[in-house]
Amino acid sequence: MNHFIQPPIVTNTANELRKVGFELEYSAITLQKSAELIIEVLGSGLIQQINPYHYKIIQTAYGDFSLVLDFQFLISQGLQKWLQDVGLDQIIETEIALALEEFLATLSQTIVPYEISTPPLPLDKLEIIENIKETFRKHGALGTDANPLYAFGFHINPEVHSFAVKEIIDILRAFFLLYDPLLVWLQPDIVRRISPYIKPFQSN
Repeated sequence: MNHFIQPPIVTNTANELRKVGFELEYSAITLQKSAELIIEVLGSGLIQQINPYHYKIIQTAYGDFSLVLDFQFLISQGLQKWLQDVGLDQIIETEIALALEEFLATLSQTIVPYEISTPPLPLDKLEIIENIKETFRKHGALGTDANPLYAFGFHINPEVHSFAVKEIIDILRAFFLLYDPLLVWLQPDIVRRISPYIKPFQSN
């Protein structure tokens, strides 16, 4: 059952139900376990391992879900491929490279979150992300308040009603006007506040 408050306009210009993508950051559950839990919530899907730090769940009713250790270097290639690209793979043995990569991943996990990226979910199916979040919580997932080094986020990426210039300008104007009241209302964690991730503009 969908308990989310719906926006005033629920369709796009093609008269299709608008969709929303989500990005959820957390720690303390492995990517393999995370993928298994998501399939449990969805009731379908297959796990596809891209590399040890990047998994996908394919063949779901909504599209592909992506799960990563949110560290671009490890997601995109890993240490072994980087060594090959720079011509050092013949100098550094594979076993050493694997050990270094594992050490780097372990070190990263102390401050770098795991992240789920959902496909665009229809407005009448938003309970899926809530069910995933609560299932993860029950299985020991941790958020920002679990560690002073954590500054995790929960990103919401709604589809706009239209790409008309006027509408985009109106949305941006509303955000600029409401930014400060939203901060007061949402009360983001202090660690998140002092991190650079949610600053609305870059300082000159």
